[in-house]
Amino acid sequence: MPTDMKADPGTPAPATSDPGTPDPGTADPGTAEVERRILAFVRDELVTSGTTVGREDDLLSDLLDSVAALRLGTFAAEEFDIEIRPADFVVENFRTAVALADFVLRARRR
Repeated sequence: MPTDMKADPGTPAPATSDPGTPDPGTADPGTAEVERRILAFVRDELVTSGTTVGREDDLLSDLLDSVAALRLGTFAAEEFDIEIRPADFVVENFRTAVALADFVLRARRR
């Protein structure tokens, strides 16, 4: 086979990656990453130093006052580039890091 053959210009170049796979630089964070960032913010900014906070801990009943809960909502909106509508401010969306991560991912899809 001759080595000087050029590709037919009408033939598309082979894909270098699966078109269904998002670019890692622009992909939405997964649930675990969202939870990690939420928990880091809660531990670093909202609770007393040394307080342990787990992913299923009740943030609203046990750990955060109303001002801290608003700060958590503001953090989530800014950190994950989501809009939090007044109807979204319900206990079910903010009770635990798991619940908030689920809400963040749903809000990113709307």
